[in-house]
Amino acid sequence: MEVDVDVGSSTMAWGIFNVLLVCLNNLVLEMAFIIQGNAEEELPEALIGTCRLNHLDPSKPLLELP
Repeated sequence: MEVDVDVGSSTMAWGIFNVLLVCLNNLVLEMAFIIQGNAEEELPEALIGTCRLNHLDPSKPLLELP
């Protein structure tokens, strides 16, 4: 997932963006990934994985590469 935000063109957008950055420290994001079944023979749908992101810090990378 990637988010691109252009806050240089609006002071209101810059202010909202700063509030969102502060809120990220308290955010808990849970995601589940499934294989969707569209036809009767593809059901039931299959869960292939889940993940939880706690207290994100936008100043640090999610992964540190060796």
